[in-house]
Amino acid sequence: MSEENPGDLTAVLVVDDNDTDAQFMKTVIEEAGYQVTTAAAADDGEALIVGQEWAIAFVDLMLPGTKTASRSSNPVENSTHTFPSSSSPVRRTPRS
Repeated sequence: MSEENPGDLTAVLVVDDNDTDAQFMKTVIEEAGYQVTTAAAADDGEALIVGQEWAIAFVDLMLPGTKTASRSSNPVENSTHTFPSSSSPVRRTPRS
């Protein structure tokens, strides 16, 4: 986890076990003027989401220790807008 935020309209949470992806998202979001907190584990991310208010939370769909369907369908206990994200490579079929 990094940089605890006070829970206001500029606080953004990024939950991703891939440090490269998390740092990229953090950099881009901070450049847009937001304060970013990152978490690399599902339990840490869930505790932060429930324990604070966030303008938005980006949560890795493929995060170890999560069940994607149940996590994405459960409402968050506060007013945080939660967006599932994934940086998994997309396979493209070559055109004929």
